[in-house]
Amino acid sequence: MLGRMDDARVVRVSVLVLCVLILIHDIVALAINPDFGIGANAHTVKFLWVDYNGWHAVAGFALFVPGLFVWRRADLARVYSLAVVLALLVTAAWGLLDQNPLAILSFPDQRADAIFHVSVAAVFVVPLLVDAIRRATSRPS
Repeated sequence: MLGRMDDARVVRVSVLVLCVLILIHDIVALAINPDFGIGANAHTVKFLWVDYNGWHAVAGFALFVPGLFVWRRADLARVYSLAVVLALLVTAAWGLLDQNPLAILSFPDQRADAIFHVSVAAVFVVPLLVDAIRRATSRPS
């Protein structure tokens, strides 16, 4: 089993590193704008091209904190990565269609948020592809 885990090192370490980086990003964004306004009172501040408020940061915590727990197991890291990709793509589309999702998130620049979500999803896909190629090529004929 240890060998199988070592084979999945790329996806496991990627989950850990990406989650830590994105959580740092969310902590800084929350510090910059700790606003938890709702509806018309939902105030955002642009941070690294994305409209952020407290709700957006908390959504990031909900999505990326679990990665800190699952990264050690290859099977969970793979499933988690796929779930993150799906969640990011769905929320990118939702954000493009609704400037005020759930009446708590506010996206004056919907396009920038969608680009950010799709970009992060793509970064999570790369280690999954590397892992899948490695597993496919390492199988005995």
